[in-house]
Amino acid sequence: MAYGSPSRKRAAVNFVFGMRFGILHHMTKLLEEAFEKLSQLPEGRQDELARMLIDVAADDLHPYQLTNDELAAVEEGLAQAKRGEFASDEQVAAMWKRWGL
Repeated sequence: MAYGSPSRKRAAVNFVFGMRFGILHHMTKLLEEAFEKLSQLPEGRQDELARMLIDVAADDLHPYQLTNDELAAVEEGLAQAKRGEFASDEQVAAMWKRWGL
């Protein structure tokens, strides 16, 4: 994901980490220490790590939502487990073989 100009990079970081008008909100001491250390790295490495943090934060801020079909499959799997219905060793071995593992 490319952010382009430094101002766009800064805007992306500001959005994800809840910064407004240059003031950080709710940043832990450890995160402050991490940013201090990271600021000493070369610009390219800083950008690489910033993109990683943005991606991680985005995942936390917008967790995956199961579809109705996925939710039904999970519920069915839980019901099967509750009934004691598990795959046999042979079925598990066949699955591993099918996937080349």
